[in-house]
Amino acid sequence: MKRVSKKMATQKREEAKLKKWMVEQSGGVLGIEDRGVATCAKCGKWRWVGKHEIIPRSLGGDPLDLENCILLCDPCNDWEKEHPVQRTMRKEDFPFRGPL
Repeated sequence: MKRVSKKMATQKREEAKLKKWMVEQSGGVLGIEDRGVATCAKCGKWRWVGKHEIIPRSLGGDPLDLENCILLCDPCNDWEKEHPVQRTMRKEDFPFRGPL
């Protein structure tokens, strides 16, 4: 098992807190293992969601910036990752982004 640096461990904890807050603010429900059920910002379905970074870290995006994060279900998150050219790069372009 690969060791995680203290810096990365701290960042992962902060990301988990941000995701929890985002799920709660969107009217979602927290489940087991920090998984949340909420409305997906892309398809609008009530599903298990994860925190998606609109601008990925590899392109300079900040994983802790609320303006760079959105809740997506697994299928929509997978689509965004598999289609880097067509991916949505602005928060306002997600049709079901909710109050965040």
